[in-house]
Amino acid sequence: MRKFFQIAKLYPFSSFITAAIWVICLIPIGETPISHISLGDKWTHALMFMILSAVIIAEYSYRHKTMEWKKIAIAALVLPIAMGAMTELAQAYLTFGHRSGEMLDWIADSIGSAISSFIGIPLAGCLSRWRKGT
Repeated sequence: MRKFFQIAKLYPFSSFITAAIWVICLIPIGETPISHISLGDKWTHALMFMILSAVIIAEYSYRHKTMEWKKIAIAALVLPIAMGAMTELAQAYLTFGHRSGEMLDWIADSIGSAISSFIGIPLAGCLSRWRKGT
């Protein structure tokens, strides 16, 4: 638990976005204006996880002078995809029928994280090299 709080203190924006996504995914939501948009829910999921991965990459590159590719790939791609799966399972089994866990939502989460990671990680690497002057 102590390690969790150390990470949350080191990466406050990523921690906040993560907590916000969990809250948004677990509260009961009725009709919304995007309910009538085709695949609006999927776009929302993709955008939430795209933002999460981008914030993780930005905070990591801000906090570290060198990019450890394995760590940033796990933090910005693997962990958000796993979190997306966990939120869908939580929606299916912990919301008492108010929310439903859907495989397509998890796929949208994964696509959002992948897009952000595949653009953001190389960009953060370039910026890291530029900051070092190489």
